Amino acid sequence: MPGEVNEQNPSQEGNTAISLGSIVPAQGAPAPVNGSATPPVVQEPVTPPVAETPPAEAPKPNEQPKVEAVPSEKDEAGLVVYDETGDAGLDLALAFIGRLGIEGTDPAMVAAANGDFTFIEAKLSTLGDEAKGWEKHVQLAKDAHGRQLTKFNDEQAATNKAVHAIAGGEAQWKTIVEWAGKEADPAEKAAINAMFDAGGFQARAAAQMLVTAYSTAKGTTIAPANPAAQASGVAAQPQARLTQADYHKEVSALHQRLGNSMDGSPEYAALKARFFGR
Repeated sequence: MPGEVNEQNPSQEGNTAISLGSIVPAQGAPAPVNGSATPPVVQEPVTPPVAETPPAEAPKPNEQPKVEAVPSEKDEAGLVVYDETGDAGLDLALAFIGRLGIEGTDPAMVAAANGDFTFIEAKLSTLGDEAKGWEKHVQLAKDAHGRQLTKFNDEQAATNKAVHAIAGGEAQWKTIVEWAGKEADPAEKAAINAMFDAGGFQARAAAQMLVTAYSTAKGTTIAPANPAAQASGVAAQPQARLTQADYHKEVSALHQRLGNSMDGSPEYAALKARFFGR
């Protein structure tokens, strides 16, 4: 994925979705061990061994966020009511489940929300006439889950495609991710990964930031996205200009995320460049 720098989760994105967690080096690598078991006769100050830095992981597709509980509550009559999802079939299934007194924190419901319907099917099958028709309602929930997964994978694929284009290809993006995994500090990784997790414009902005940082770092080289075109003098195509409506939409989303600190951010600078043509 581009990143969260997942399909990340994914295998999502081929899933080729990008999980930014991919720029974060794997944790838990053992530190080097001093091989001498017997101390020397004359002991000298010993410098503590430096922990080995594990290599950065290659980009992976983002996975859908794991659901810890399905939002629900009990009304004044003690009936379990689930939050509306906007999906008619899923809302009908949840209403049916709620009437049976099954809450969103029930392990069977949590498993179903994460794609495993085995437990909720087993639970409903033991309720007899009280849960008559449960098979059709579970199927409604399965269909809704399938639609959600398809939408997520499509979004991840689109994000990956955009990020790879910004980097000049998938292979070069992997090189940049590996470099970022070694060079970025924990705070930077967390911020970049959050942008990749947000997807869309923020993921593209994060990719552009990494590409810029990599291309200006000492000892790095950015290969042309299309060597043949560059040799023939054909310039690379810049990112499409933003319309006024899209510009205001992206700026509003960025302000909601960054607040007043947006003004000096590279994301805002990139937006202005795409709108004003600078």
